[in-house]
Amino acid sequence: GRGGGAVEAGEGGGARGFLPPLSPEAFRDELAKKRFTNDADQETVIGLYTKDMSAALASTRDFNFDDRGWGDAELETLAPCLSQCTQLRRLSLSRNRAGDAGLSAVCAKLTDAAKLESLQLGGNPRIGFSGLRALAHVVNGGWFRCAGLLRLLSLGLDRLDLDADQLGGLTDALSGPAALPQLRKLSLQGNARLGDEGKERIAQALRRGCLPQLAVIDARGSGAGSAEAAEAG
Repeated sequence: GRGGGAVEAGEGGGARGFLPPLSPEAFRDELAKKRFTNDADQETVIGLYTKDMSAALASTRDFNFDDRGWGDAELETLAPCLSQCTQLRRLSLSRNRAGDAGLSAVCAKLTDAAKLESLQLGGNPRIGFSGLRALAHVVNGGWFRCAGLLRLLSLGLDRLDLDADQLGGLTDALSGPAALPQLRKLSLQGNARLGDEGKERIAQALRRGCLPQLAVIDARGSGAGSAEAAEAG
């Protein structure tokens, strides 16, 4: 479940029958398509929604949107809400149908997610180079020297069908001085194409002093075995 002030997705879309929440701006756009007999009524509805949704987003600590059947369109709808989630600690989008456009939209709104501790993206095998590049950008400090993900403790990239080159783009970003300094767990489970080359990319990053707090790399089913990274600190 979600912590205090959590926002429930609306019913009606996705494989599980849920749509992502609408930001106040998106709600205004949707309402503009409706017909009101009194314009004042429309502004009242918009005002009430904006007040309630803004308060809810500002207090949300946990967004769990696993197994919703969401693709890029749903993540692009969700993304504007994230910039208002100043207390967000956990965002989970596992086992959906998201691709590069969806992940890129989400990453663009995580640039000030200074309190985010867990980001779970596993089970979205449509994510490819450009989506991972967007993630690497926010990991490495993001747009306009943003806060990045300085408090992130857990990153789930399991079952994305990653290969060593795709992982390499992300590990290269870890060279930045503000790149995931608190990360404790990295999950790469089920990426069968990583193999020994992917394992070596991770090892190189650790030898460069990246991820100084990393304790566990879960690489089961990646062709690289499992690894405890106790020596990384």
